[in-house]
Amino acid sequence: MLTNGESRQLAELLKKMGQHVAEVGRVPLQVFNALWENTIMGGVDLSVIRPGPTPEILLALRPAGDPFAGLWHIPGTRVLPGDDAFSAMKKRVMQWDLGMVLSRQPEFLLQRDIMKGPQLTRDTSPVGQEFYRAYRYVLGDDDPEIKTSETMKFFPLHSIPANFLTYQMPTVELLCDIHNA
Repeated sequence: MLTNGESRQLAELLKKMGQHVAEVGRVPLQVFNALWENTIMGGVDLSVIRPGPTPEILLALRPAGDPFAGLWHIPGTRVLPGDDAFSAMKKRVMQWDLGMVLSRQPEFLLQRDIMKGPQLTRDTSPVGQEFYRAYRYVLGDDDPEIKTSETMKFFPLHSIPANFLTYQMPTVELLCDIHNA
């Protein structure tokens, strides 16, 4: 737990890093993980849906060195100092991760709290506490084709891989309900 003095120092450091992060685009993973353990973080997830008779969702594979390495997840990012949810999603998810520009605003789906806990469950994470907002973006004819790879690919919405990030399952369940309607 941080003392009041440490909290003030952390706040000042984050303010200073805000400009650096905006220029470079990434916080070193070790710094991020150290901060995340003692901070409530905000995050945004963007479910990119390819419509059709069998709707598909775009998932990314967490890289080596990540606390959740080897797990598939809905692309997302943290809301860093100086960001709002939409600008974080637009900049770091759509442009950097997916290489595309939004042709329209995504639809808000839900907001959830993930508590810090000893293991990864639907409602806990061992690496930190966060609240995140989930959005849905259904690809249309005016959107460019998303390049897929071994670490970024579409899966049938109703056939999510077994090695999927557990706390994102409520989002997938909501999407399944929406796309069954």
